Amino acid sequence: QQRIADESKLKDLKMKNYLFQSIDRSILETILVRDSAQDIWDAMRRKYQGSTKVKRAQLQAVRREFEILAMGESETVDEYFARTLAIANRMTSHGERMEQVTVVEKILRSMTSKFNYVCHKLGHYQSECPDWGESSNYAKMNEEEEMFLMAKTENDCDDKKEVWFLDSGCSNHMVGNKNWLYECDENYRDSVKLGDDSKMNVMGKGSLKLNINGRIHTLQQRNVTIIFKNDECRVFHEEKGILFTSHMSTNRMYMVRAIVITPRCLQVTKEEWTQLWHNRYGHLSIKGLNTLVKKQMVKGLPDFEDIAKKCSDCLVGKQHRDVIPKQAMRRATMKLELVHSDICGPIHPKSNAGSRNVPKKFRPEAVRWANYVVNRSPTLSVKDITPEEA
Repeated sequence: QQRIADESKLKDLKMKNYLFQSIDRSILETILVRDSAQDIWDAMRRKYQGSTKVKRAQLQAVRREFEILAMGESETVDEYFARTLAIANRMTSHGERMEQVTVVEKILRSMTSKFNYVCHKLGHYQSECPDWGESSNYAKMNEEEEMFLMAKTENDCDDKKEVWFLDSGCSNHMVGNKNWLYECDENYRDSVKLGDDSKMNVMGKGSLKLNINGRIHTLQQRNVTIIFKNDECRVFHEEKGILFTSHMSTNRMYMVRAIVITPRCLQVTKEEWTQLWHNRYGHLSIKGLNTLVKKQMVKGLPDFEDIAKKCSDCLVGKQHRDVIPKQAMRRATMKLELVHSDICGPIHPKSNAGSRNVPKKFRPEAVRWANYVVNRSPTLSVKDITPEEA
């Protein structure tokens, strides 16, 4: 009997060891007071499986989930199979015995209609039904889409801000925007007779510059030839050749779209020249720039003057330390609030050869000398002996 008791105790200890190895540490702290492996097992079963009433209630919930299970429209077959088998396994863990036939029948009757091979007609299956491709919800519907027409009109005169009109019989070309003209004489007055015998007053006279194909040409009345041929207008110059071409529009007009070059006056001051060359020479000082000019070290530099406004990049980049304030921002108000730790007596640890009266000139010489031991073998690797022995 003593031997049987010892064997039972040994088996119990082995089971407790197996349980302790498989249980998480946070859960293990709650079952350490149990004496035997059976007590530990019963405690874990009551904690996670619950009593008989709790298991029965959980089983009813899983049964209901299994009964209302249905395949989604966007769900694949593999995903639906996995979801069904997961619910069946949960029912098995709660004590319900699930037959394989039951699971398969549930899957087949809960799939979507696209997996239904019955066309609700006698004598054949869906694949053999001649009317299956034309039916939808068991009813034929002839739908015709209505046709909608939309009309769109375009106005040729929507944007005429940069249009210049050409006329073969004109004495002078006309433009409606005086801001395009330079050297404009606003006191000039005249009248122009149009094609419908009406007259228009001229409010000024001047010259015009246009940017044609990326180049600037001055269009003048002299030395310019205009040819109209095959619904196309070509403008030639005796020296520059063809300037541009224009095709006839819908209202029988020849128009040229061009970017108007308005005159601008640019001004450069000495201060701007000084700042420019200061930046070009890597923020060199004004004194250094004047030295380059006086000693003719660089040709073509102008005379420089001091800049009223200091260069912000120089102020930041050439500042090597912060300014020491005249008064501290904070002062101590109590004793021992501010302790100067660098005020102390003589240093007790001896310095490097300082107390041995070694000359100071000898110290850097000793530091500069060093011996390096190189781990080199005089021969190749040998067996069972060291390279020095070889």
